Amino acid sequence: MDSKVFRERSKIMEIKQDLDKVHLQYLFDNALDVAVLVDPSGNVCRVNSYFERLFALKEEEIIGKSIIDLAFPPHSRNRAKQAILELQKGEKIELSEVQCMRKDETTFPCRVVVFPILFNSKVASIYVVFYDLTQKNEREKQLLYASAVVKESPVVFFRLKADEGWPIIYASENVSRWGYTSELLVRNENSYLGIIYEEDREKIIRQVRFYEEAGREEYELEYRILTGKGDIIWVNEMASVLRDDYGRALYYQCAVKNVTTRKEAEIALSLNYHKMSRAWDQTIEVMAITTEMKDPFVVGHQKRVASLSCAIAVKLGLKKEEVHNLEKAALVHDIGRVEIPSELLNKPGPLTDAEFELVQTHSEIGFAILSRIDLSWPLAEIVHQHHERIDGSGYPRGLKGDKILLPAKIISVADIVEAMTSHRPYRPALGIDAALDEIEKLKGVALDETVVDSCVKLFRENEFSFIDE
Repeated sequence: MDSKVFRERSKIMEIKQDLDKVHLQYLFDNALDVAVLVDPSGNVCRVNSYFERLFALKEEEIIGKSIIDLAFPPHSRNRAKQAILELQKGEKIELSEVQCMRKDETTFPCRVVVFPILFNSKVASIYVVFYDLTQKNEREKQLLYASAVVKESPVVFFRLKADEGWPIIYASENVSRWGYTSELLVRNENSYLGIIYEEDREKIIRQVRFYEEAGREEYELEYRILTGKGDIIWVNEMASVLRDDYGRALYYQCAVKNVTTRKEAEIALSLNYHKMSRAWDQTIEVMAITTEMKDPFVVGHQKRVASLSCAIAVKLGLKKEEVHNLEKAALVHDIGRVEIPSELLNKPGPLTDAEFELVQTHSEIGFAILSRIDLSWPLAEIVHQHHERIDGSGYPRGLKGDKILLPAKIISVADIVEAMTSHRPYRPALGIDAALDEIEKLKGVALDETVVDSCVKLFRENEFSFIDE
């Protein structure tokens, strides 16, 4: 082969190898996982930026140091050392959950996966990936709490197909109080009509048909059902209709409560009202938890907004009942986010105009969800307005001044402050000083002056601080 051709080919091969290295380096540095490359003895050769952030370490504090000493507290090191020893077999090792440690010695749960990189059948280096389980564990804890709330609630929840007989596709766990199991009802898509007392079935069919023909989005019924134990009880059903793009009913979402005592005796009406009110409060709390499970980066956001909103309301002199209602509205002000794709909510970079417009629809979606709840105060409208601004620059309707309800104005301010003081996928927390400066800039322009003044006083007079639960 001509020496010139050989040199050119060799140069091309070198360029390709260099490109491969660059590509691999880019993939490593930009992987969404927390990754580190160590030598066979466990000393760090390379880390990506996610590792530095998770462990609160700088590169110069990491390279050449033992990954076991850097990333694991003393009580977890033997388990990590054993995993590295087992790598000599050439197989992947996974620690399903182990405690890891940051620079400040605070610990947190991680799943750790260790991959051996072999050369000539020997371990040449080790690729370690860390998965922070903190948020996952918190979501599981919140899910258990939500399940417990539903289990203790006097209201049984159903989702029914709008087909003949109303097949059951969801029944809350507390249906067991009626002698049924959720699993059995859902597994066979049992007919909900089948558990309605036979003498009431035709009447209920006619009533539902009437509401359908009238285009009603929600309705209330009372009838008798036959329990799994053979008893007959009276129930109150509050239902909302989910429709397709052509207006046809697809599903009924029902909250069903045993009202036998009230129906038989026609007494204690006020007591029943308060019980139902408490049931809706529990429902609202479950909705709040469901929202945050959809968007794990804002776990606790609605609770913190509710806490600050209530403090502002008290400062403004609102009545106890108004403060209570405000708290419930703040707890579900972002309920509409359940319909927004997770990839947009968790996107680490800025949103495109189209993506931002889609996220903005959460106010209208929240209104659509909550307007099906028949309350004596405007829960759905407050949620609908929480992104409106007094100068008309807000969304979704560009409302101005007194057209915006006071509770919505309060949540608007609390929402901004909490968001700016909390970490988001696309930026770190900005701090309370920056948040207060921001709302003061908007005071009297986009935000209500008295609400802003009350909020600023709460922080600057040391009356309030966010407390994570």
